[in-house]
Amino acid sequence: MRSQNQIKSVRIINDKFNPIDAKGVISCLIGEQVNFCKIQHLSHWERNHTIDGELIDIKVADLYDKKNELEKIIIQAKEGKLDVHISGTLEIKLLNRVDDENEKIIDLVEVDQISNN
Repeated sequence: MRSQNQIKSVRIINDKFNPIDAKGVISCLIGEQVNFCKIQHLSHWERNHTIDGELIDIKVADLYDKKNELEKIIIQAKEGKLDVHISGTLEIKLLNRVDDENEKIIDLVEVDQISNN
């Protein structure tokens, strides 16, 4: 097995958008992250009904806060008749497996979050 410290980064987006398209890109990226969190939680809950959903709720709320923050910047761009540059890198690293179901969910969410940055 390879070293746990192995990291691979790939640029997945690096482009200029008008404000309307930029809002769509941000909504899509964050929306996919939210859906991923909810689906993962549901999947784990189906196997174990005692899983606490609070961690996912916090994560989803944080994602919506970030979306709102970014949308404010996009509104400023629209008002100023400016374009928006969006760039993001997918970073993947190897991690030790965790036995606790809640920690697995968080690990998966963190890895997916990196992909949407």
